Amino acid sequence: MQEKAPVTPEIQQAIPMYTIGLKDLSTAADLNSADQKSWRYLIKQGETVVATADAIHGPENKAMFSDINEGHLVNGLASAIQAANNNDQMKTGQFEARLLTIPALYFAALWLTDPTNKTDLIIPIDPGPTRFPANKVVTLKELLPVLQQHAKTALAAQGKDETIVG
Repeated sequence: MQEKAPVTPEIQQAIPMYTIGLKDLSTAADLNSADQKSWRYLIKQGETVVATADAIHGPENKAMFSDINEGHLVNGLASAIQAANNNDQMKTGQFEARLLTIPALYFAALWLTDPTNKTDLIIPIDPGPTRFPANKVVTLKELLPVLQQHAKTALAAQGKDETIVG
């Protein structure tokens, strides 16, 4: 019996990664204040996403390797991409895939934006703090008020903590 050769991992699909802070989020009408901080690359072994690798903007705006990730968020991102690929709304526009992170809320989502049709769709990645289930496509209009409430609650809690500490 002949052994199969191991499948070599391949880096595929770069996704720009955007971050937005609590103060900007709490008053935002959209996600225009989100900043692109890095690129996230999917690392596949065969058809399975096994990890992600991040590249950040380094000196002179040159890409620099940052880190490799495994685990729940990697699996969650792969599931969100699959959900997007299976969604009929994706066939009606020219969507750009982005990764949206709100570190202070432990929130990550696949953000699908179509500038031509002015459409923003969000697919929360598991695990997450919102009432929206992972891998469910929601509009930014549906999700933004929920995220803003979380941001305002977190900002208020920080203010209380600063008063106690200070």
